[in-house]
Amino acid sequence: MKKISTYLTLLAMMAIPMTFISCDEHDSYYYWDEPEPPYAPHEDYSRLSMDDMVLMAQYLNAHWRGMLTATYQMDNGQWVKDAFDIDWEFDQDAPNATYGRGQEVSYVGGEQHGIRNFSWRIEPSADIRVVFDDGVEMLILYDEMDLTVSMFSGTMQGMNIEETDEFTLSKVMFAQYGPAKGATTKAFGGKHQQK
Repeated sequence: MKKISTYLTLLAMMAIPMTFISCDEHDSYYYWDEPEPPYAPHEDYSRLSMDDMVLMAQYLNAHWRGMLTATYQMDNGQWVKDAFDIDWEFDQDAPNATYGRGQEVSYVGGEQHGIRNFSWRIEPSADIRVVFDDGVEMLILYDEMDLTVSMFSGTMQGMNIEETDEFTLSKVMFAQYGPAKGATTKAFGGKHQQK
């Protein structure tokens, strides 16, 4: 009996440290909070195949020019609609990347209005997330866009601000990595599918 009591005491002493083990604070994060490598989509959850997501990024990887109409709420609660001439530069980080950096230059009446740098990535939903360096986060909705090798139009929705932008752009020039010649007839987006 004494032997059993000793074993039970030892077992209880070994179990006590187990009760003090806690979960790491990062255990609750989902894969899209800390993607590896940066902004890499997980194919299991993707709306498009990985090849199509890379091709979509290669289409984006260019200098675009056109018009953007922004509808946004001022600090005083008033809604405002402004139209800008816009230049967007999307730079893909690598030939097979679905993310990169970019720059937005806006013009009003031919005069430069502002310059904003941003990071971008194609989400598993095929939406394009744009995070400006000033903290503004926007989402170009896949169902509301039309992206071909030479044209890019769509709707960009504010994620942390009250703003919706409508844009229509033409490609001015390809950036470093462009799509293969045989791929240039493909189109992406819900608007294209509705045509």
